[in-house]
Amino acid sequence: MTDTARESGHSALLITNQAAGSTEEGAIRTALAVLRTQLHVDVEECADPADIDGILARYQHRTVIVAGGDGSLHSLVGALWRRGETASRVVGLLPLGTGNDFARGQGIPLRPGPAAHALINGEPATFDLIVDDHNLAVVNVVHAGVGATAARAARPAKPLLGRLAFPAGAVWAGLTTRGWRWQVEVDGVLVSRPGERVLMVAVANGRFIAGGGATIGPTALADDGLADVTVSHAVGVWQRLRYALRLRRGTHPQDSAVMYVQGRHITLTGDDVWLNADGEVHGPTSHRTWTVKPAAWRLLVPKP
Repeated sequence: MTDTARESGHSALLITNQAAGSTEEGAIRTALAVLRTQLHVDVEECADPADIDGILARYQHRTVIVAGGDGSLHSLVGALWRRGETASRVVGLLPLGTGNDFARGQGIPLRPGPAAHALINGEPATFDLIVDDHNLAVVNVVHAGVGATAARAARPAKPLLGRLAFPAGAVWAGLTTRGWRWQVEVDGVLVSRPGERVLMVAVANGRFIAGGGATIGPTALADDGLADVTVSHAVGVWQRLRYALRLRRGTHPQDSAVMYVQGRHITLTGDDVWLNADGEVHGPTSHRTWTVKPAAWRLLVPKP
């Protein structure tokens, strides 16, 4: 019996998406068959992120497993943060999304059977959160500019194209975007001055975005108390293309048009812009401040 099982009284709560398709339903059945060999698991379907608070209130002190991708994890951890329960609850992740970027970064298996075994045999690890001045908690990465514009463009095509929707949106955004005028400060130091055009600002707790298609935080660690910040001034046509290619490989910090720094407090001010927080689009906004909250929540991860 694992320590986590003892902590949760041999019980866990699995939150699923009510709109899950037949493929996801099959994956959930596979995972449940494994989980229930060691744990009593109650399953709650969630039709809307706003329903999570009520579900959590009905199942106090349980390990909470969420079936989904980065957006589902974002919604669950955000609800726990608002409820003041991130320190007292252990979270488990059954990756079923189109992105699964945070799961990739932490070595969580992406197939349902191995992921369920990892949940049973895993151990809780503490991770940082990035929290903005609207109390929105970010688990993996929040970015503004071309990436968020791409995500917003990809949203209508996601049911049809799946993981290909974001690359399609990225191509459209890359061809049409000319940048925004933003001032960016990291720990009180200006990394983009007022009036300078910026293509993208990313505040990274994890390494990947776009379903692993871009390594936005090549040196990011989700438990070091710091955010890795990318500020791209690559607004010219060829600069944008070069930046896109380097972003895929995680070599963009070497680009002369990119500032790549670490910090705990990040402020963006300027033109209205959309934000992509763990795959969920928010905004538009002309001002936002993010603060790193060290060791703010616990997630079951595979043992080393």
